[in-house]
Amino acid sequence: MTAPAVFSAPHLVIIAEHHPLRPVLRLRGELDVSNRGLLQNVISSVLELRPQTLVLDLSGLGFMDCS
Repeated sequence: MTAPAVFSAPHLVIIAEHHPLRPVLRLRGELDVSNRGLLQNVISSVLELRPQTLVLDLSGLGFMDCS
């Protein structure tokens, strides 16, 4: 595994871990309309590598907007 990359926006931190078989994105904080673009960009970047599986760990979110 390489060192994790950290991406952040107000109220949200995304830690991207690149494991040999699947990438893992760990979300911390709050996910809402104001920071959804960050998540979209990180997911798009990871999917460019064409992984078979992408793991999203949402256990660190204290809030997630339903829209």
